[in-house]
Amino acid sequence: MSRKLALVHTGLGVVEGIVAIVKELSPETEIINIVDDTIVKAIAANDNVVPPAIFRRMTTYFVNAEEAGANAALLTCSSISESVDVSRPFVQIPLFKIDEPMADKAVGMADQIGVVATLRTTLEPTKRLILARAEKLGRQVTLRERLCKGAFEAWQRGDGPMHDRIVKDAITELLVECPVVVLAQASMARVVQSLGPAQDRVLTSMRLGITRAVEHLRAGT
Repeated sequence: MSRKLALVHTGLGVVEGIVAIVKELSPETEIINIVDDTIVKAIAANDNVVPPAIFRRMTTYFVNAEEAGANAALLTCSSISESVDVSRPFVQIPLFKIDEPMADKAVGMADQIGVVATLRTTLEPTKRLILARAEKLGRQVTLRERLCKGAFEAWQRGDGPMHDRIVKDAITELLVECPVVVLAQASMARVVQSLGPAQDRVLTSMRLGITRAVEHLRAGT
């Protein structure tokens, strides 16, 4: 019997890439996509603090996923990953954060971790997640950050090369200071291949997060 995975997105830009990885890792998995591209804007408009209404809305999406027959749900956005913790008591299916495996791997690699983001709405939750996972794993870590000013705006207007240059410069700077750098948004993963040998020290959430969810589905638990 095939298993169903609900993917909850806050933007259309990552849907195709994430679906492709799910299909690559587990062709038999049925996919349910739920997209709300107003979430990040609402958080940014609230001084980068998630309004209670957004948490309620996200909980509704996870409930909808369960009612649609999903065996698990994966939140693909780091800006709102804490909504998974809020929503878990309201559903029976397991909920996954796409960036949690990345955080765990980073904590296992180094005690000084760089965090790169193009949005403050994603930077802060990613930092909190890494610190929380470090505490759970009994590790002490320090974080260094880079907010790539202008990169998100370039991405929005379709200027991919400009976005990539800004992000690459930020990653390169942090790699001088930190043994490992994490990218707070899935959209930034496209830059990694341009880093040469240093790419082994740069972690992205997409494949790691999807792999954890798919492995859970395959185990049938």
